[in-house]
Amino acid sequence: MIRSLVAKEARLQAPFLLLVLIFVAIDWVDKLIARSPELARGDSLLEVVGAYDTATAIATFLLVFSFSVGLLVRELDEGTQEFLDALPLSRSVAFAVKIGLSLSLLCILVLSRAALAAVVFDLSKHSLRPEIPWPWILDSAILTGTQLVFFFGIGLLLSFARPFAWIGFGLLFWIQRLLVSYEPQVRLLDPFSLGTGYLKETPATLPTTHVAVLLGASFVAVALAHRIYIHAGERFAPEEPDTSASGARRWIRGSVAPLTLVVTVATGVYLVIQDPEPAEGSLTKPRRAIAKAQTQRFTMTYPSSLADRARVLLTRADQVHDEVAGVLAASDLTAITVDATGAAPGKAGNAGWSKIRLNLRGIRDPEELKAVLGHETAHVHISRISKQRVDGDPLSSFFQEGLATLIEYDLFRDERERRRLRLMAAAIDERQRISISTLLDPEALNLRYAKEVVYPLGERFFASFRDRHGVDAIRGVLSTLGSEDFPTRPSGVERLQIAFQLAGYDLEVEIGAWKAALQADLRLLGDEIAALPALIPSVDFSNDELWLAIDEAVPAGYALACRLRTSVDEPERAWRRVEAPEGTECSIDRSEVPPTFQIQVGLLEIGSDRQIWGTWETFAE
Repeated sequence: MIRSLVAKEARLQAPFLLLVLIFVAIDWVDKLIARSPELARGDSLLEVVGAYDTATAIATFLLVFSFSVGLLVRELDEGTQEFLDALPLSRSVAFAVKIGLSLSLLCILVLSRAALAAVVFDLSKHSLRPEIPWPWILDSAILTGTQLVFFFGIGLLLSFARPFAWIGFGLLFWIQRLLVSYEPQVRLLDPFSLGTGYLKETPATLPTTHVAVLLGASFVAVALAHRIYIHAGERFAPEEPDTSASGARRWIRGSVAPLTLVVTVATGVYLVIQDPEPAEGSLTKPRRAIAKAQTQRFTMTYPSSLADRARVLLTRADQVHDEVAGVLAASDLTAITVDATGAAPGKAGNAGWSKIRLNLRGIRDPEELKAVLGHETAHVHISRISKQRVDGDPLSSFFQEGLATLIEYDLFRDERERRRLRLMAAAIDERQRISISTLLDPEALNLRYAKEVVYPLGERFFASFRDRHGVDAIRGVLSTLGSEDFPTRPSGVERLQIAFQLAGYDLEVEIGAWKAALQADLRLLGDEIAALPALIPSVDFSNDELWLAIDEAVPAGYALACRLRTSVDEPERAWRRVEAPEGTECSIDRSEVPPTFQIQVGLLEIGSDRQIWGTWETFAE
């Protein structure tokens, strides 16, 4: 009997299934065809999933609410409720069948958006984010599912209001908005702001309280709908037209449709207007007019307002590519996608297997742009030649950044700039003595040292290796990593040892030669290194600010920079950063400082992206 009931309900819900599939298809076409998924940014998870977007939430609400308001009262409308009551099954069973099938259809939306997010993230992987962020996708699926269940539960409860259901939701919405001004906690009953609450946290954390409140409200709404459905009998059946009704009553009935339209449109317009602007440092960025151009080696998207700057870069882009490809003897010359609308925070660019992100807005000098494009192009070819066996491995940062920096400075920098980089490498090695095992382990490196050390130290390693054996040696190591029979199990130092050994070189010998080269640079640049201040911070709490200072003067050509993190596990995008263009002090608002924190001070070379940092030091207020 239950099987027959399930089959009947499935036939009734088939049109909604078709609507859901159309909704899903539009979503996939929009994200994978209408847009460029390979350019999706690592911090745009919720843009893909849609939980943060008010416009998407409104569309989802219209879909789910319009379905749920007719789910329970349909039997009364069509006169089949008496038939169901005659079956040897309780109304609770019929209710459970309806709800179970409906929720399974909503699950299609949740799973589809999660799968779409995974696909987009997989297509947009790069060296800074080589893995699909499954925890974020799970969080976003929870947010989307919570919205759907809330819309569904409220729709079930209001369905017994018959034609006044839409007006009822509008009234509840405006009452909630009114009460928020008196009691801010009422905001937790707003499903449309659920995703934006996720965005406001840095790092992004699931708003468990908001989710729990909405799920609790959904459960109450479904329970009340069940009780009404069980005990109401025919009370909520549609009434026969009453020709004797008064004019006022007929006027009220006739005004339901236009009033519903007015309330729905007003609510939608309000939500769109009030859609909060992303806070500074949040995961979303305002949309800009984007242009697209193509050369033989690159396909570039860039802000239309920077067309002149992009044009200058594009005229030189293929030459930059061919020079880099020539150094690495790259055979895969597939066109590289360049998103020139911005890079990761604090970076001029970043790259992956077949795509580059470039901060065109932040770089004005054409020569600097050419050097950055060359650096990022090197990353792409390193990934391709090594079959991505460098990406995602602990050695990735040192290997990728070191080799890409060597190619950048060989092809696109002058000797004065290389001297500045070598000075930083020798200073870091002399003062911090970072072991190769630490350099090849980003987690260990992050415990005490700046991640940026991989640029100067990595460049000096590969320069030493190149000077001893020629550029063919570098090509040989890369080809070895990309060979079909290269073992996939080892990682980190062990993987690098095997690659060097199979290519015919001894890693331990090369490390010794690298250290000797650093010592030679120290002897050559010793006086300049001695002039650099010891980057040891002192901390002073004064009034409403935390002051960070160093005891020595900042040399000409540099600016002091300070950064603060709450713990070693805090993601880099959540660190507090301040700079002091002049002087030896930085200040941070005391309200942003936790009881225990870590401080790192550094020197930024003015006019370049070269930087040198001290070690992380822990303090307590």
